[in-house]
Amino acid sequence: MKMSVSPKEIAQHLIEEHGHSQAIEKYRYHLNRCQDQETASVWQNIGTALESLKHGEQAA
Repeated sequence: MKMSVSPKEIAQHLIEEHGHSQAIEKYRYHLNRCQDQETASVWQNIGTALESLKHGEQAA
């Protein structure tokens, strides 16, 4: 699936809009609703980006 924005950009937007904890909850909700592997893969990439941003915040 070709995306116009990166998973990291989506993760950053979710964090800015909802805070990190709520962003994780939204990611999990959408991942659990996926009915095809391609969409699930996109959400898994967003989840990976959310986790890396969380670790980046802790290091700052």
